[in-house]
Amino acid sequence: MTDDLHDQVAGYAMDALTPDERAAFEAHLAQCADCRDELDGLRETLADWGSDFAVEPPETLRAAVLDAVAQLPAPSAQAAKEPPITDTRPATDDPPATDTQPATVTALPARDRSGWERWRVLVAAALAVVAVIGISVWQPWAPRAITAADVLAAPDAVRATSSAPGGGSATLVRSNSLGRAVLITQGMAPAQAGTVHQAWLMHPSGGPTSAGLMADAPDQTMLLEGDARDATGAGISVEPPGGSTEPTTVIIEIGL
Repeated sequence: MTDDLHDQVAGYAMDALTPDERAAFEAHLAQCADCRDELDGLRETLADWGSDFAVEPPETLRAAVLDAVAQLPAPSAQAAKEPPITDTRPATDDPPATDTQPATVTALPARDRSGWERWRVLVAAALAVVAVIGISVWQPWAPRAITAADVLAAPDAVRATSSAPGGGSATLVRSNSLGRAVLITQGMAPAQAGTVHQAWLMHPSGGPTSAGLMADAPDQTMLLEGDARDATGAGISVEPPGGSTEPTTVIIEIGL
């Protein structure tokens, strides 16, 4: 376990890593029990904090703001066309003992200034409301869709590894409690031109089901599509572009 990857546990828990950093960390997470334990504990802590500070905005808030905006008259178009008022008052007989010239003051016409002020105050209030709603509702540690890291860190995760043709390996990790599985490849040869690699979940009955097309990369961590709770293993096959409805040429089988 390298210090650099271990230090990224917090950033990963809060979805703050770049795509490249995320992929590298997920590959490391599959092999590092310490990081999985730390990630699990950190997410529990963040979830507790989120429940303490979460505030549900009232359902009438959005409608009230929009209704107020609709009822307020917009500043007149004529006001935007009229020239600004400039302070041209003559200098006094006793100017200050300085070389600085009197400042020029620009203002909106008096009759329209109040309209602009109302719009400015209302927009500022609306932005403040949006900011409060955003802070209270959106939280990076709030419950969200299951990720590969969730499966890798699950207490009931089981894993198995098989060799890939031409070198490399493929590891299957499955969590029954989450109902999902992850496929991790390392040093796997890319698909030949005009073909793709497709992942499959193997079930005790009903045959294999497609778990998604794989990226054309030797090292990847892929959250497999479909329910994996009764999966007995996974496979990788070579298929035409776009994939197939059933495996054509299976090159890797991983049994659990």
